[in-house]
Amino acid sequence: MSHAVAPHHSAAPRRLTGVRQEVKHLLTPAQGSALAQAISQHVPIKTHGGFDHSWRISIYLDTPDFSMAHRALIHGSQTTKLRAKQYYNYKDGAEVYDDTYWLESKTRARSMVEKMRFRAPKADIPDILAYAAEKDGVSPEEATARLSFDKFRQGAPLLPLFIAHYRRYTYQDADSTLRITLDDACTFHLPPQGLFTSQVPVASRRHLPPPLAAESQWILEIKTVGVEPDWLAALTEDIPTVDFSKFVAGVCALHRAGRLPDAPAPQGEENICS
Repeated sequence: MSHAVAPHHSAAPRRLTGVRQEVKHLLTPAQGSALAQAISQHVPIKTHGGFDHSWRISIYLDTPDFSMAHRALIHGSQTTKLRAKQYYNYKDGAEVYDDTYWLESKTRARSMVEKMRFRAPKADIPDILAYAAEKDGVSPEEATARLSFDKFRQGAPLLPLFIAHYRRYTYQDADSTLRITLDDACTFHLPPQGLFTSQVPVASRRHLPPPLAAESQWILEIKTVGVEPDWLAALTEDIPTVDFSKFVAGVCALHRAGRLPDAPAPQGEENICS
């Protein structure tokens, strides 16, 4: 099958890519559709090459000793994750994509999140996972993101742990101080054979094994630098916030499937997936 070239995905605005507040809600599909309509009255939707959404592939990474997954088993969402992300879409039934990946480090402390990321072509991913991500001749922003990525791996190689696959709708204000995302059809999978090679040009649904788990609700994430606007607070005041994390959900799916050994828990604490 031939593939069209996906639109170029520009770097995320710096104000929202660094340190921000991130609050999450889980919604029924009906709530999600209604909220999307209401949000669009205040904030424009971001388009991706003419599409009002994109399919996202988040490949969560870990060291061979499962150190990051084990921390998530004990600390839940209050931890650090590393991932490789790719976007794609469909046009006339064919996948539309390019070979761009985003390598991300993301750390959460309560509702505050620090996220750093840099771009890399698919051909570079195996080497980046095997060795340090440092690179000469890049911008200061990219150099900082690469250092952050390397800091959390502590010199260890990285391996794909699992994949979260979902559809995302994104709304963002002109000042890049507010981003609202709605994710649906979220499923969690073991990495397919041939990932990052020509065997799996894009880890779309057709290349993934059957899901280990699925999230039936829509995931609303509100990402802000500064104060949440009153109109948005009014829209969500009756919807409880949740401590939801795709990373934790995927780790728990692995654990329940017997694909992840137990982490040694501190005295008095239990595995959160038990």
